Amino acid sequence: MKIIDNPVRDELTIAKDKASHDESVKVVLSNKMFLAFIMKHCVGEFKDYEVKDIIPCIENDIETGTSRVEPNLSNSKITGDNTENVSLNEGKITYDIIFHAKTNDDEGVEVIINIETQRNYYPGYDLVSRAIYYCSRMISSQAEREFSLTNSEYNRIKKVYSIWICVNVPKELENTVSIYKFDHTLISDHNQIDSNIVTGRYDLCEIDIIRLGRDLNSGNELQRFLKVLLTRTLTGEEKERRLVDDFRIEMNNHTKQEVNKMTNLSEGIWEEGLAQGKEEERKNNISCFAEYIMSNEGLSREEAEAKARDIFSNTNKDNSLVM
Repeated sequence: MKIIDNPVRDELTIAKDKASHDESVKVVLSNKMFLAFIMKHCVGEFKDYEVKDIIPCIENDIETGTSRVEPNLSNSKITGDNTENVSLNEGKITYDIIFHAKTNDDEGVEVIINIETQRNYYPGYDLVSRAIYYCSRMISSQAEREFSLTNSEYNRIKKVYSIWICVNVPKELENTVSIYKFDHTLISDHNQIDSNIVTGRYDLCEIDIIRLGRDLNSGNELQRFLKVLLTRTLTGEEKERRLVDDFRIEMNNHTKQEVNKMTNLSEGIWEEGLAQGKEEERKNNISCFAEYIMSNEGLSREEAEAKARDIFSNTNKDNSLVM
């Protein structure tokens, strides 16, 4: 019997595998050992902790791709956040990963942490604006769960972190990190005033944009760790060896299985033709980035597209990361 190629079926298969792979990446990153490693480098409340000591500080309310970002559907409970938030006029948007952690000292400071994986660095809108929206929702959705609006308990608002792991970035941005947080500026005609007495508690939000490069051995410790974990150029066994030897990560059988599953799904997607769609994705990225350049730099469409093509020409098309 002659087998007839069916491009629609093939595309559906790839799409299904890609969705499974994306979910697998979230599951792997939500492993408490890996979360603790990320927190050690990104969450100020835990910077002086050993990774192994951060693990018991992570609550068992980790949600992956189920908690909504939009309003109205996010206020059901505080422990085990509905990873979702939706307005009647908005589509469904979910946090990749969201969870709570609490320091084990006398102060017992509790924070809410969101981690996002971003494959498309120029999606047609500003990533930082999206991250600010996520942080705003994580704060506002605490109302009547973490603190009472009726009793004006604003001092009980918990600090939120939104950490974005980005791949497919322009070459000049590889292995860089941007941190966004609230700052305070005191304007006064009093020379002797102590600025600390009027600052208030404004440090309630932080956004970390972590941009990964393609060289597994470049970047800071967190970037090298994430690249080893997410790369498709290493086998599951090679990843295990490097995670243990280079980053002192303890791998149990369950963790090994999840990492292997993610790696195998990644290899399958590329073998079945996802790589052929990269050029179309690249064109779409250039178009979206050109729109962004036009709106922010006042260039004509031709000038913006030329600049966007020039920037993307400096990126390595053969991306080795699985995301």
